[in-house]
Amino acid sequence: MSGYLFPLLVIVTWVALGLAAVVLLGRRGRRSPAWIAIGVVLGPILLPIALELAQRGGMILGRTDPGDTRQAGTVVLAAVDGSGESDDAITDAVHLLVPEGTRFVLLTVLDPDDAAHDPDALRAADELLRSRAGRLPPGSPPTVHEVAMGDPAQVILDRAAADDVDVVVLGRRGRGLSERILGSVADQVVRRSPRPVLLGQARR
Repeated sequence: MSGYLFPLLVIVTWVALGLAAVVLLGRRGRRSPAWIAIGVVLGPILLPIALELAQRGGMILGRTDPGDTRQAGTVVLAAVDGSGESDDAITDAVHLLVPEGTRFVLLTVLDPDDAAHDPDALRAADELLRSRAGRLPPGSPPTVHEVAMGDPAQVILDRAAADDVDVVVLGRRGRGLSERILGSVADQVVRRSPRPVLLGQARR
């Protein structure tokens, strides 16, 4: 029996180190399930790759900027992902904040792997932002659209600081295995944001 113990320990250690690298990648926005298989196969070999990729910060892939956001009375950064939670967060923000003079910065964050390998990802992100902008009250100041890639929580915090927004709006999401392992984006933003954060919960 002891003859099997050492190989088993090596296999368990190999897989554990590979999955640790997958968690690190996931915390930087790379949440494709394919990384799990890669982590199991490559094991510790994936760790230096993960460390290199983790050091790369978020990146803006596209921005439509109608002018200085500070010309508006209140500036709201709304993180958009197409979920019911994020849509309801925008609706709540519209109702709770004074509509006149409130400018929305609509931000969506892509997985870096999707941004690099899916030619339709950027187009779909643009369409999502245009669709959500159409839900804002008529007569609102021109909306800023931003498409970025990277760790969603870090990108949201970075863009909130760069745009000097007054309020951050996003959906409260806690579903799925990736959320349980990697943590909710909303929880990370709430813990780390120096600005007020409004969370949306999908209405049943």
